[in-house]
Amino acid sequence: MAIFIPEKPKSRDSQGENRALTMLEKLSDDWFVFHSVAWAAPKNYKKAAQGEIDLLVFHPQKGILIIEVKGGTISTEKGKWFSLAKNGAKHEIKNPVQQASDNKHAFRQHLKERLNDELLKKLVIGHAVWFPDCASPISHENYPLDWKPQWTLFNDAVYNPEAALSVALDVWYEQITAQFGKTKIERKLTREETEMVVQATAPTFSAIPVHNVGAQLREMRFVRLTENQNRILDYIEDADYIAVYGSAGTGKTLLAAEMCRRFAAAGEKTLFLCYNRLLKNRVEEYRKLLSPEEQKFWDVFTFDGLALTLCALKPPVQSNLAGWQEVKNKLLQHLKTGGAFPYQHVVVDEAQDFQDDWLKALKKRALNKFVVFYDPQQLVYDDKSELPKFFESAEIKLKLPYNMRNTAEIAQTGYSFARIKPKLLAHISGPKPKFYVYENENTRIEKVREVLQCWRECYTPQSIMVGFLGTKPAQYKLDIYKFADGTSPIIDTVLRMKGLEAAAVILPEADLSKLKIKTQRNKLYVAATRARHELAIFIRKPDPNVLKLVCESYEIEFLDDVSGFSSYFEGELID
Repeated sequence: MAIFIPEKPKSRDSQGENRALTMLEKLSDDWFVFHSVAWAAPKNYKKAAQGEIDLLVFHPQKGILIIEVKGGTISTEKGKWFSLAKNGAKHEIKNPVQQASDNKHAFRQHLKERLNDELLKKLVIGHAVWFPDCASPISHENYPLDWKPQWTLFNDAVYNPEAALSVALDVWYEQITAQFGKTKIERKLTREETEMVVQATAPTFSAIPVHNVGAQLREMRFVRLTENQNRILDYIEDADYIAVYGSAGTGKTLLAAEMCRRFAAAGEKTLFLCYNRLLKNRVEEYRKLLSPEEQKFWDVFTFDGLALTLCALKPPVQSNLAGWQEVKNKLLQHLKTGGAFPYQHVVVDEAQDFQDDWLKALKKRALNKFVVFYDPQQLVYDDKSELPKFFESAEIKLKLPYNMRNTAEIAQTGYSFARIKPKLLAHISGPKPKFYVYENENTRIEKVREVLQCWRECYTPQSIMVGFLGTKPAQYKLDIYKFADGTSPIIDTVLRMKGLEAAAVILPEADLSKLKIKTQRNKLYVAATRARHELAIFIRKPDPNVLKLVCESYEIEFLDDVSGFSSYFEGELID
C-alpha cells in the first residue's frame, strides 16, 4: 500500500477526491500520495498568489504527477468546462487541464528553491486530470487539442491505478526527453534523494533531519496498523477470563492499556499489573493522558509495588531476593484471606513472568474481568521455563497474529532467535540490522560510539536503547555509551526492557556462545524486537560453525582482522 501524506486523507468538499484516494490504496509501497498540497506563489511566479494541488503522486523511479480531480459528470463545449449536478443543472467550472498545468509549474518552481539542480534533472514532473465518476470515452477525437488521452484518468483506473499513473508518467518522460533533445533522463532516485523530495513536498517534515524522514514515514505506517488491533476488544464483552497470546511487537501492551482506559472511562476501578518497573512507568505515562476523573479509576503497579501498597509495607531494608519474596508472600496471604482489593477488573501484561499461585489469587479477587497478555518466547528467567498452567483455564483464548512494531528486516532477524517466523500485516521495510564481529575490546568501544553518535543525529536520546543480555555494567563503564552532547540513551538489561520499545537498539555485548540455551535465545529475541527501525548487535569472534542465522535480512561487518563469512556462519543452532 502506498504511503499517504497526510496519513488518513479525506476531502471535506469533494466526494470525487475521496473516491480517487480510495482507488490509490491499491498502489504498491513504492508510491507516495500527497493530498491537498497547498502552495503560495514561489519566486518569479505571477499567475496566481496561491493554489492547491488535489493529488500529487510520486514514485522514486517514475516521477511526479500533479493531478486535478473532478467528480460528477464532466463535459467540455466550445472551450468551456461544465459539471452536471444530480438534479440535472449544468455549472461552468474552471478548466481542470489548465488548473493541473498551473499547479505543476508552481510546484516545479518551489522544488527549484528547495532541491539541487542535479536532482531536479532526474525528476519527471507531469500533470493529469482524473474524472473518477466518469467512464472512459470510446473515441479520443473530441479531446482538447493541447491534451493527450494518456493524461486523463477515468473510473476504470480503479482496476489498476498503478498502470494508469505509470502510463501517464511515461508519456511525460517521452515528451520531456524529446522537448529538450535528450536521449535519456535518469529517473531512478536514490533513497536520500527520495527523502529530499518528500521533505520538500510535505512541510510537516521541515523540522526533521533529511536522513530521518524514512523513519518518520515508517512511524506513520505503524500508527495506521496498530489501529486494527482495537477490533479485538469487541470480542471480550461476555467473558470474565481472557488469555491473549502475541509474539513481540503484536501490540499486547497497547491493547492492555487501551482496555484499562475503556474500563476507567466507564467509571470501573481497574488494575494494570506487570513485573517490570520500566514497563510500569511507560504505562503510567499513557495513563497521565487521561482526564483526572478517569485516572482515579485506573491504578498501575508492578507485583511488588502492589504488595507494598495493599499490605501497607515498606521496601525490604536489604533489597535482595529473599526480602522481596517475603513481600510477595504477604500479598498472597492478603489476597487469600480477604484483604482489601478495590478492583473490578485486573489486566496483567507480560503474564508469562507471573507464577501460577499469583494468577490464581488475583483471579479470585477480580470482581469482573481478568485478562492476561503473554508471550511464551519471552520466558527469559533461568528459573522459569514453562508457562503458568493457569492460562489453560481461560474462557476465551485469543492470538494477536501480526507484528506491528518492527520493520520486516528487524522482525525476521529478531524472531529467528526464537525459532519462529513473523507474520506481517504489511511489509514495512527499513535499514537492515547490522552485526559487528570483533576481537579487540577497544575496537568494539569505538565502533559502538560511532553507531550511537550516528543514531543521535536521527533520534532523541530516549528513543535509543542500549541493552545487556547479562547484568548491567558498573556505572563508570556506562560512560562510553553517552553521546557527544552529554546526553544518554536508555541503558538497561534485557530483563528490564521487556514490554518496551525504541526507535533504535544496540546490543554491545551479545554472547552467541550460549545459543543452545533456550532462555539465552529468548533474551536475544526480546532484545532485538525492542527496535522499531534500527538494530546493531556486537558479537565477539564466535567459534566456527556455531551460528547460522535463519534469515537473510541483516548485514555483517568484520572488525579488527576478523574475516571469512562462511567459516563463522555455516553451522546450525543447537537444541
